[in-house]
Amino acid sequence: MASAQGNYWGPGPELQGIVSYNFGSNYLWSNAQALVRGWVTAAVRQKNVDWAEPLLHALLALKQNKQLELLPPDQLPPLMGIISAERAEGIVSELLAARNSRAMELLSACEFAWSPRLSRAALVHARQGNLQADYVLRHWLSESAALRMHSSLAAEAGKDWPQDPPPASQAAIDKFVTTLQFRRDMHKELAS
Repeated sequence: MASAQGNYWGPGPELQGIVSYNFGSNYLWSNAQALVRGWVTAAVRQKNVDWAEPLLHALLALKQNKQLELLPPDQLPPLMGIISAERAEGIVSELLAARNSRAMELLSACEFAWSPRLSRAALVHARQGNLQADYVLRHWLSESAALRMHSSLAAEAGKDWPQDPPPASQAAIDKFVTTLQFRRDMHKELAS
């Protein structure tokens, strides 16, 4: 499957039927898993946009446990890397608006400079999240968010956070704001 060329063997309209079907037996489910994982592997190896985007849409529409079985976290970045930044931003923006449980994974998989629109949506998502209880969100905010967000958001990055957050949450916010402001200042210096 992974070496098939062209779209003949790729996921078509039947993909949605396969991934959303309520499999009554483990045998049928394991066959469906193998087929979908084969499509994901082939899409990544061939860098096939015509396969990657329908796979992402179909798989991310499933319940989380099925999503994780068919699209494990390690497969998400390579699959997202195939589609254009504009299309990836559209998918992630939709899922952020829907408060999808894998939104942080998707944001982390967007390994390109984000537009102001996606940056703002991610900032809103982070502000509405529970930095105290959500370690993944806190780690993402302190370690990678400021490296991808558009530097034009630096002025508003420190505003509208919850009042008096716990020390770990405040440290993540401070590191995020400082890094984003540093990037903005560097862009200004390099442009002059």
